[in-house]
Amino acid sequence: ASYGSGSEVGIDFSFSGMGLLTLGGKYERRFLNDHFLSSYFDALYEHDRFIPTGTNTFVSKAEALKVATATQGYYGELRLGILGAINVLGGYYSPVGVSNAGTLHLVVQTPYSLPAIVLSAGYDRTGIGRVFALDDRSLLYAEVGYKVYPFMIISTLYQWTFTEEKDANGNVIGYRPQKRIEPKVTFVFSF
Repeated sequence: ASYGSGSEVGIDFSFSGMGLLTLGGKYERRFLNDHFLSSYFDALYEHDRFIPTGTNTFVSKAEALKVATATQGYYGELRLGILGAINVLGGYYSPVGVSNAGTLHLVVQTPYSLPAIVLSAGYDRTGIGRVFALDDRSLLYAEVGYKVYPFMIISTLYQWTFTEEKDANGNVIGYRPQKRIEPKVTFVFSF
């Protein structure tokens, strides 16, 4: 409540081809003021909730709000739906004039293709330099679920994040996957 704010302006469009194919997109121009981070609670929130500052020392992500300066940026998103059975979404945010600071979000879902099965997979990356890399700025996940009732899904989330492996001199020599398996119960209500 005592931090900054931001605003955005853009266009969102959607086309449908007789229920066989839907195509949508979004383009935004973002204006962020001091002490504000767009999408603070994003897919990488749990990963970035505590930011390492040295050996065994961390600060919370909220500390990043204190040093966040006013920026402008662009956000683009494409959505594709095939036969109402497969949904693909890709989004990218790029701040103006800041290199290696973009954020990528990719998701593939099969929400209603099988009557009672829910499948989804995704890839998120921040600090974009190389787009497809598995390092400490990447999140890879998959979810498999069963729709017990129309309003309840029981699923398992498989998630991979990556942590630095260093040699004796402290140089990064690679990235080790950290695996997380999380059972979930989701209630779905339409309002």
